[in-house]
Amino acid sequence: MEKRKWTSQQKLQIVREETAKANTVFLGDGINDAPALTAATVGIAFGQNSDITSEAAGAVILDTSLEKVDEFLHTMWRAVPIQRGFVLWDDDQSYRLVQYQCLEHEKPALVVVRPRLLMDAGARQVFARRHGFDPLGGASPPSDGEADSPGRIEGFARQIADGINRSSPDSVILFLPREPSLRLLTKSAAASN
Repeated sequence: MEKRKWTSQQKLQIVREETAKANTVFLGDGINDAPALTAATVGIAFGQNSDITSEAAGAVILDTSLEKVDEFLHTMWRAVPIQRGFVLWDDDQSYRLVQYQCLEHEKPALVVVRPRLLMDAGARQVFARRHGFDPLGGASPPSDGEADSPGRIEGFARQIADGINRSSPDSVILFLPREPSLRLLTKSAAASN
């Protein structure tokens, strides 16, 4: 089988098209990956091949194995500063967090929530039965036409986080792929009483 070589522009176009539909992660290791790394929701550079690639990426992994991507994710999981509460992680890697909980017994009292799944009415009903409140607080999710827009998905994730934060006495952490950082939401005085 012949290995296809993609040009920098082809990679950029693919990433732009996919990012218009949903959040993306692009892994790159060379100068020709820099534009796609910048265009992706999260760009991860492998190795130390170029300063340009490293600057274009949101994260740099010096070792080029995929195990390092998991190590990076695991480090972020361990950095969650709470032991009980909700972690909203709107990224395809959220399933790994549950694996860390089940297989490695890490932070078992946290509830991992993937906000995008709560666009579905049935999923919200299951959440409400399990936790005793509607995560949207009666608000409406995005329409089907808006559901694939990364900006709308991010806004919905914030809406879900705010709804859970208002309704639960437990802490809420929000992770958004566009800003690869963990944010502990502040409780209002009314919610903490």
